[in-house]
Amino acid sequence: MSHLDEFQTEMTDQEALLKALCRMGFTRDQVEIHERAQTIIGYHGTDDHKVGHIVIRKQHSRIPSDIGWEKKNGNFVGHVDAFDYTGLVWRDRCKGGVIYNQAWNVQLLNNYNLEKSKMALQARGIPCKECKDSRGRLQLRAIIKINKLKTKVL
Repeated sequence: MSHLDEFQTEMTDQEALLKALCRMGFTRDQVEIHERAQTIIGYHGTDDHKVGHIVIRKQHSRIPSDIGWEKKNGNFVGHVDAFDYTGLVWRDRCKGGVIYNQAWNVQLLNNYNLEKSKMALQARGIPCKECKDSRGRLQLRAIIKINKLKTKVL
C-alpha cells in the first residue's frame, strides 16, 4: 500500500523552484508545470487525491511514484511517497538510490534560496557569481563596480 505524504516548504516562487529542481538533477522537460493542479500517482498506481502544480512523473523521479508540489496559500506544499520521504528507500529498484527525505528537501530549499537570491540581484541589475567558501559551501557574491577602473567582489 502506498501513501503520499505532505511536507510544508517555505518556497513561494515557481521559477526559483524550477531552477532549484534543475540543480538537483532534473531537466526542464522532466518537470511538468500546470496552471490547474494535476493528480500525483503513488506506488502501485494509487491515487491518494494529492495534486500538484509542479509534477515529476515516476519515469523521471527514479522511484516508483510521482513527486509534486501544490501551491497552497502562497507556498508550495510537497507530496512524495511516504516510504521515500521517511527514508525507507527503493534503493535496489531505483537508479541512483535517490531518497526524497528531509535531507533532500533541505538541499532543494538551499538551491531554491540561492536561485531566489540570484534572481533578486539580477532584477536590480547587480551581477553576481557563485563560489565555494573554505568549507566547500556554495555562496553567492555580488560584483559591485566602485568606479570605472576597479571592480570589487563582495
